Amino acid sequence: MPRNWKGGKNGRQWRASLRDYAMPKLARKRVDAVTTADVMAVLLPIWSTKRQTARRVRQRIGAVMKWAVAQGHRDDNPAGDAISAALPNNRVATKHQRALPHAEVGVALARVRASGAYLGTKLAFEFLVLTASRSGEIRQARCEEIDHDAAVWTIPGAHEDGPHRVPLSPRALEVLDEAARLFHGDGLVFPSPTGRVLNHSTITKLLGELGIQASWHVDGWSSHFGGMMATEPLAGRRMTKVTERRTKTDWAHFLDDIAGRYAGAERITLVMDNLNTHRPGALYETFPPARAKALRDRFDFVHTPRHGSWLNVAEIELNVMIRQCLNRRLDDIAILRREVAAWQAARDRIRAKVDWQFTTEDARLRLKRLYPTFDE
Repeated sequence: MPRNWKGGKNGRQWRASLRDYAMPKLARKRVDAVTTADVMAVLLPIWSTKRQTARRVRQRIGAVMKWAVAQGHRDDNPAGDAISAALPNNRVATKHQRALPHAEVGVALARVRASGAYLGTKLAFEFLVLTASRSGEIRQARCEEIDHDAAVWTIPGAHEDGPHRVPLSPRALEVLDEAARLFHGDGLVFPSPTGRVLNHSTITKLLGELGIQASWHVDGWSSHFGGMMATEPLAGRRMTKVTERRTKTDWAHFLDDIAGRYAGAERITLVMDNLNTHRPGALYETFPPARAKALRDRFDFVHTPRHGSWLNVAEIELNVMIRQCLNRRLDDIAILRREVAAWQAARDRIRAKVDWQFTTEDARLRLKRLYPTFDE
């Protein structure tokens, strides 16, 4: 083996995969004689039945061929882009976690409270529902992250573009107070009986034991909260839409709303977070082709860098809405829609603007890790 080979488990996997799948068909061929058809003959038998293995075998054959190209033994990589179009689609459709219907949330909470489970687990579950946060964030929450006076929970490192701030409703603060009395308000907010972080399956197991949609992932609770905002920062106008979820279809319909709002504009420049739902293809999945193309032609899309959603000015306005309008629990989506609509109308009446800018010198510091650099 070469001296710079990583070795260990990785090396054994490399040898085993090439031995079992590639070598039976390619071992007797010169490296410059291997064709795309030969690589296809290796991959097709396992492409749909052993998807991960097939992908890795293709990558490893490609690595060998790239080495051969670099050494001058051949001119192309027969495992590269040349065979992509010929290989069938073997992706598995993403299965989204279902959310509990709004009317059943209160019943679920009552059943959890009345159970004989460990009190820390029950409080953690209620706090999860009240904050629409992830299980891991709840289980690892620490007392020093809670600002009771401001009614804000700051989750450090929750996102790669900075801390995440969660407004706390009065009931959420009551849950925290109860936990503080029970666990002395030091260290973990919801520790296990041994004082450590709750096990990742603790809440899910409790729901299963109580028959509360046991097959559902607890992160599905956060999907009760959906919505979108667009803002014209210097004009003091904004648009909001509360939805059950934030899917590609929801986003496409919101774009249709924006296009209607600015019907007189030939082109609309839209700055967006770099999310997989924010893609023009969503228009074609939602509307007939002619309508989708007409909408697509109205917009110029600009995406923020990955992990740089804070560069989207709409995030500032969204935080204002959270502090002023969503700082309490709203159980009914109709009430939520009325509250958000009233907040938007009030902000529009006073033409509340967002004037947020920084100098080029500041930008070099703030954006250094978001944009690539090229060494001369």
